[in-house]
Amino acid sequence: MIHNPYLFRRSRWLWLLILLMLVPAGSRAQDDTDYELVIEMRDGTKHFIPINDNYPTLLKTAIRDAYTNEVKVVLFVKKSSAPGDRLEVEFDNIYRLFTQEASSVTVTAQSYTISQGDAIPTFEYTTTGVPLIGVPELTCEATSESAPGVYPIVVNRGTVTNENVAFVNGTLTIWEKAPSTIIIFADYLTMEYGDAVPTLTYTTEGGTLTDTPELTCEATSSSPVGNYPISLNYSSINNDNVQFIPASLTITRAPLTITSKDCSIVQYESMPESYELEYSGFKNGETEAVLLSQPQCYALDETVYAQITSSYNAGKYRIDIVGAQADNYDITYNYGYLTIVEAPPVTIRAKSYTIDYGDDTPEPEYTVEGGKLYGEPSIWIAVGTNPARAGVYEITLNRNTIINEKLTLINGELVVLKVPLTVTARSYTITKGDAFPTFEYDYDGFKRSDSKFNAVWPWPEITTTATDDSPAGEYPIIVSGGESANYNLIYVNGVLTINEPSDIDSLDVEAGPVDVYTTAGTLVARGLTSYESLPMGIYIVKTANSKTFKLTRK
Repeated sequence: MIHNPYLFRRSRWLWLLILLMLVPAGSRAQDDTDYELVIEMRDGTKHFIPINDNYPTLLKTAIRDAYTNEVKVVLFVKKSSAPGDRLEVEFDNIYRLFTQEASSVTVTAQSYTISQGDAIPTFEYTTTGVPLIGVPELTCEATSESAPGVYPIVVNRGTVTNENVAFVNGTLTIWEKAPSTIIIFADYLTMEYGDAVPTLTYTTEGGTLTDTPELTCEATSSSPVGNYPISLNYSSINNDNVQFIPASLTITRAPLTITSKDCSIVQYESMPESYELEYSGFKNGETEAVLLSQPQCYALDETVYAQITSSYNAGKYRIDIVGAQADNYDITYNYGYLTIVEAPPVTIRAKSYTIDYGDDTPEPEYTVEGGKLYGEPSIWIAVGTNPARAGVYEITLNRNTIINEKLTLINGELVVLKVPLTVTARSYTITKGDAFPTFEYDYDGFKRSDSKFNAVWPWPEITTTATDDSPAGEYPIIVSGGESANYNLIYVNGVLTINEPSDIDSLDVEAGPVDVYTTAGTLVARGLTSYESLPMGIYIVKTANSKTFKLTRK
């Protein structure tokens, strides 16, 4: 015998769910050996649940409260050949569970019939089940002088050491010893619950009856399962020496079939809230309302004996039925199937964008193609800064909470373009022989808070083709060489004007208003009509017709 103790958990609930049970490894093949589940209670009592090839894969049975008859433990037992599985128990009164080779043995005392005064026979017995260890004791209170009647032959344990043993008593029937005694035996009858009561019959021994006895039984077609006595009386019988031997009518459970109907869902859709059941076999106009406990249904993955969810692979899954119980019916199940239809493929495509540097980074979006999407993807652009620097950035999709199995994710991209930045060289006018001014340039086109200090490096260089010996004329002031990560630099050259020197120290103001500059090209006065206010020094004067002169104030 193999004992397998298991982990127990306390719980305030009264229900026990056992999804797996170990079948012990024996010396014989599983097909040739019966097994049983032993439920040992904390009060020392034990319950033995048989497991053999005549049972379905899932065995449903129950243990009832001894006082209230309330179902306290419901078992769902699966045969297995792999030892070491774990049982979880949520019932305080159970001490332990284990499986073993079937230990059930039934000892049945044989029955005897004698006449009054005959010697009491030697009582014998028969056994069914596993071999009996020891010898039972059979006793009967009747003696050879006992009055006519039926006396029980009681089977006691004696020296029997089998733990799981049932005793079935026999009977010793003593007839009245008289040559003229006619014994009338009521026949033992059996019927299914809900059927019509069969005709009550009898047999006789010892003589010929003058008429017919009356047989009565209280059972009807609506009587519950049980044994009902069949009584006899004289009715119109005139015989003097008549002995009646009563019998019984046994009402057995009627077969009831519960069938789970086929249904289907699309993969990832919600599981059915309930499964439709069909009943076949109710008697006396009864419905499922007479069941002691209503059946429960769930779709079962038979490979691992687990309840399935809508995210399971497409296929057919058995709609299992458990838990139905009835006093007057033997319940069997016909299983339907839940078909999970494969969800069509889904493609999620991230949108792509093109923006100019300095624009706000767009909130990424996506489109869905194909079937229905179950869940939400995550999407992001890894730009790092706002505004994003010029360049190409991947817009990334991730499955996130999506449960669709056939899913294609297509990333997008964000293209940030450089924007134009104009660099304009300033223009200057000098007189030949003067030192060149420090050339400068101006920027136009910076975005946001950019400046040359954070957006341009290296800075542009500024040069001119003029030299100290260059003759009077106009020479380009050239800007070149700058670089920027976010701007396309556009260069606008300036002009260096070199004038011939002039020694005039005054100018006819009738020539109209003039603009006055320093020799470095800095504006001193615009629209001047008199030079009296100018300090002593050397100036460049530009007239309305764009002629320039050197003015010396002494």
